[in-house]
Amino acid sequence: MTRRPLLGLATIISLSLCGASFAAPRAAPFKYSAARMSENIRILSSDAFEGRGPNTPGETKTVAYLIEQFRLAGLKPGGVIKAGKRTWT
Repeated sequence: MTRRPLLGLATIISLSLCGASFAAPRAAPFKYSAARMSENIRILSSDAFEGRGPNTPGETKTVAYLIEQFRLAGLKPGGVIKAGKRTWT
């Protein structure tokens, strides 16, 4: 009788993947697209963002826009902890 270590490994991987399907449902994965990227660039480069320079109202608008896009993509903040919650910046 010959041993088949790869068959055992494949079984373990298959079972672990099956177990993952019983975990709590996740949000739909974020979909990247050229159209979405173009729209983000168009928005961020518009006059409404006032050049996006440091320490300007344009920078504040840009950061707020990016945070909202990250939030919509399902990301979670990873910054410092303030009042028991992580911040975006």
